[in-house]
Amino acid sequence: MQGRQKLSEMKENMKLKNIKGIALIMTAMLLLGGCGQKNAETGESLPDRETRTGTEDGSQTGTLPGDTLPEETGEDNGRTEEAVLPLHLIKGEWSDSYYKDDDYSNKLVEMKYGVIALTGEDEEKYPKLAQVLKKLSEENKNTILNEYENLKTQAEDDLKGAEEGGYQIYTPYSTESTYYVSRADDRVLSFEENGYTYLGGAHGTGYSFGCNYDTRTGEELQIQDVVTDMDTFAGLAEAAVYEESGLTMDDLFLEEGESLKDYIAKAAAEHTLNWKITNDGVSVWFNPYEISYYAAGMPSGSVKFAEQTDIFSDYYAEAPRTYVYAANNLGTSGMDFNGDGRTDELRVWASMDEYGTYEALKVSMNGVETGKDIWAYSYDPYILHTADGKNYLYVICGSDNDYRMLEVFDLNGSSAVYVGEVNNCGLRAQLLDASSYLYGEELLTDPENFYLESRMEVLSTYSASRRYHVGADGMPVADEDFYQVDASTYEWREALTAKKDVPCVQVAEDGSVTADNAVIPAGTKLILYRTDGSSLVDLKAGDTLYRIEVDHSEWPYTINGVEEEEYFDGIMYAG
Repeated sequence: MQGRQKLSEMKENMKLKNIKGIALIMTAMLLLGGCGQKNAETGESLPDRETRTGTEDGSQTGTLPGDTLPEETGEDNGRTEEAVLPLHLIKGEWSDSYYKDDDYSNKLVEMKYGVIALTGEDEEKYPKLAQVLKKLSEENKNTILNEYENLKTQAEDDLKGAEEGGYQIYTPYSTESTYYVSRADDRVLSFEENGYTYLGGAHGTGYSFGCNYDTRTGEELQIQDVVTDMDTFAGLAEAAVYEESGLTMDDLFLEEGESLKDYIAKAAAEHTLNWKITNDGVSVWFNPYEISYYAAGMPSGSVKFAEQTDIFSDYYAEAPRTYVYAANNLGTSGMDFNGDGRTDELRVWASMDEYGTYEALKVSMNGVETGKDIWAYSYDPYILHTADGKNYLYVICGSDNDYRMLEVFDLNGSSAVYVGEVNNCGLRAQLLDASSYLYGEELLTDPENFYLESRMEVLSTYSASRRYHVGADGMPVADEDFYQVDASTYEWREALTAKKDVPCVQVAEDGSVTADNAVIPAGTKLILYRTDGSSLVDLKAGDTLYRIEVDHSEWPYTINGVEEEEYFDGIMYAG
């Protein structure tokens, strides 16, 4: 984990009111939380299915984690010739706030922690990695919760002192930590653990640690596992940091006679360098005050696989032909989006109105700005790289009552071009912790196979999702006719009950009709299983699937001319 040797400089330079408090928080996060150490009426509908087309588609001695031995393959390069496949992840966040005497106008402390996990199918494929992520998330949670309790006490004490002394303190105090994924496939999982603390001074302090794992073994990777020539890499990384940050040697806090290359090489040898693996290279960065002043932010630099093929492990340098880069609201730079061989500068942000609501989404590429009017409380940008080498920006915006919409931009020209919007559409929710009702979202990691979720109003209000891929114009295209109802729906609601015999048809799992003129017997308990989002809904009782059609032409909704609530108990609509 990076940052240990410069922690004293960080403490000394932080212009915060309570130096001792921030030191405790940063120390706790370094020791426990960080990585890098060895220990119906659904709005606009999405496009119909289309026929998908496309092609189907290093050497290092010894074996790497996940390799097959030469004698098992007949190969002489120490590994199998196999495609690199995307990894599927769930990320969740839990937040809470503490108010003075339960007065919601006087917030004293706020906190947020992140959880990261594999989806169920990938959890079975990679059980060791799944356990590592579970442990990491639990440690992060406990660290933040402990600091949250400490900050409650500190804020109360500071407020009392301010009232007695006649001065003002600035609240809310804050502690938070969450994750942003850089690369996720069946060889590498790389992400940043980003955190922030604020204790009432002129500004808070952010920090970021790199987390890099071998997907198949769950072992934490050291940079030497990926970089085979550290001396050359350190020099290239030094040049990249200067170029990307605009800093010079005079701006750095280094030992006398020490160069940034020396610092990078030493930190790498001591396993304290912040680094991550992306789909096109290896990046390094430095926390505030680590090598420069606060206003310099987090200086970073990237060394590309394609430009330096001789200094990287072939195994880890090979990335999937399709992938997703999470731009985490900060924008990104140093990537060639349009394939012209030159670096494209991309920024993604949103402007707020006077009430703190995002009113306009902004995308700047190579200095040319475009945008889209929105009304949202959150936005999350992703760059999707397709098999034909195209790049698209997906921005998922969240609004009232969990309503979401997807904005799509084309990044394949000299500037970004707005493509279109899909309403009532967001990432698929997954239940991470039933005891706390903590939900996460299944991250976009695979442009050829991802799930989007919509709010349904067919025989109740609920969420359901279906599988998509990126279409020829960049818009998501559905690979399934029906949406699957979230199984965790029944963690919080009862099944429907047939009040009397309900006329229907029976269907198989593939949707084909197995019995016309069927009947759901009175008293049958049923769960909402899937829907076309418009009128058809499949109900499940045991292993039997019943399909009914709901008429939404007027309220109340009807089934075969009969009000739906005459047929079923348990129907619930929001609002």
